[in-house]
Amino acid sequence: MKEEIFRFLALIEMDINCEKELVKWAEEKLTNNVETKSLVLLAGLSEKEYTNAIELFNKVVEELNIQRPNKKDVLLFYSKLIARDILENKIDPNDGCDIIRNISIHLDYPDELAGFHLLAHSQYDHEKIGIYAKDLIPDIKDEAKELINKIKTV
Repeated sequence: MKEEIFRFLALIEMDINCEKELVKWAEEKLTNNVETKSLVLLAGLSEKEYTNAIELFNKVVEELNIQRPNKKDVLLFYSKLIARDILENKIDPNDGCDIIRNISIHLDYPDELAGFHLLAHSQYDHEKIGIYAKDLIPDIKDEAKELINKIKTV
């Protein structure tokens, strides 16, 4: 559950709309016997009330006594999760590379993500010089392995 929470924290940090997913997540947690006051409220939000989802989610995190790390740690850990998803074939490597590049931008280009930033740049508009996105997949997977070893678990 902690990884799910950190994924949502990362999406929130990057201002990615995830309110609908938060409500679905809360519903799922309730069916799995996880319950807090705010989780019940979050699961019960109607579509018109989705604007309250992030505030309620933040309360859920507090009620579950999960220490909220700083923005950099959340986003680097999320990058690690995306890298793992790439290696486990849960996400297309080119798409995962783009996601990690976007995280890099939000973090002002940290060294830990530099390889992904370069690979993401190389994926597109380089066909004229013989570089195709599909050809970069082995490099993306190598970079994913390195990233998993670099980033600590929060």
